[in-house]
Amino acid sequence: MKKNILLIIALLGFSWSAQAQFVQRLPDVNAPELFDNVHRQKLFEDELSSTFVIWVQDQIAPHTREYHTEQAYILEGKAEYIINGEKVVVKEGDVVFMPAGSVVQITVKSREPLKALITFSPKYDDLDMIFVD
Repeated sequence: MKKNILLIIALLGFSWSAQAQFVQRLPDVNAPELFDNVHRQKLFEDELSSTFVIWVQDQIAPHTREYHTEQAYILEGKAEYIINGEKVVVKEGDVVFMPAGSVVQITVKSREPLKALITFSPKYDDLDMIFVD
């Protein structure tokens, strides 16, 4: 009986650990001291999605993504997002959802860079960022 219980506990532990593919402490993810306006660090990627931490010092010009949805969780800083003409000011703890085809502009409103956790679906490629007038 004890052997069966130990086996079940071992299998449950293995099953649980197999589900946690990757763990990253976001406070430990930092941009280099010096970087151009935008710096991006990939955390995870598979065929279904890509996840990055991104830092923005000033702004990102209006752009769209034809094939990718994007979610941004604001980790640090404050910024104005203009999404399809609607302005919203975001800060630490806010989540921004941008469906594929949205026109997005970002302007940082804090002294420190905006730091956000970004997830794209499906897997992201740089070819889908199209700047617009």
